[in-house]
Amino acid sequence: TTDIVTNGAFYLRQDRPLLLVSFARSGNSPESVAAVEVANELCKEVAHIYITCNAQGHLATSAKGEHILTLLLPEETDDKSLAMTSSFSTMLLTCLMLSQIDHIEQERSKIEAIALNAQAVLGQYEGNLSAIAGRKFERGVFSGSGAMKGIAEECHLKLQELTDGAVVCKFDSFLGFRHGPKAVVNEKSILVYLLSDDEHVQRYERDLIKQVAANNHVVAQVIVTTGKRVEIEGVNADLQVVMPHTSEEAGIYTLLPYVIVGQLLGFYASVAHGLCP
Repeated sequence: TTDIVTNGAFYLRQDRPLLLVSFARSGNSPESVAAVEVANELCKEVAHIYITCNAQGHLATSAKGEHILTLLLPEETDDKSLAMTSSFSTMLLTCLMLSQIDHIEQERSKIEAIALNAQAVLGQYEGNLSAIAGRKFERGVFSGSGAMKGIAEECHLKLQELTDGAVVCKFDSFLGFRHGPKAVVNEKSILVYLLSDDEHVQRYERDLIKQVAANNHVVAQVIVTTGKRVEIEGVNADLQVVMPHTSEEAGIYTLLPYVIVGQLLGFYASVAHGLCP
């Protein structure tokens, strides 16, 4: 939204039909509203999908016209905290399911598998993540490959936001991180690795984890993976979060439960800093 509001003509083509998908927890932020207005002004033909958690928000209440579809999520997803948690997860899941709407029933087993993985993170690892969040650290780095880089971005934002900037965070792809950004790692850092379940991709990810472990002393290393524990020579991670439930060809859905790790770290680090999440 922020890019569209300031540089709409750079991103939007006037002569092409546009579908604008708006993610909005409240539906009231100036950027959410203005992005819709800019698109309507710049493009000759526009359709909208609003994915929002607030039935009383501007987007939900102003959605009039045949080219607007509003997907209103359950009231429980309308987070009351400073930082989005369940609203982020549910809006993303909604969009992914929408893209498969023509055969939505075939997605059921995949959704059930990631729900079980989310329960596993909360049920088995919450105490461990709380303990790590209580350690004294000043920097946090989240790494992910492909679409998981977006989850790393959301995780880094949660930890930085909920500690009011007391913990400065960074995110990157595994390969991108080793070219310069790795310089931020010091003895007051925690590193969280969001591993791919693709063996080809994971070879590169393991290599970076091994390199960092050999060259850096850090407060904690957390490895997050699906299916089974990962053994890396010379690496003794403080915690491995293993989500046990896999679903054949789960594809893009697999990444969703990973974000809960960053959300929990942010929540408990906030409490550890004497703040109110």
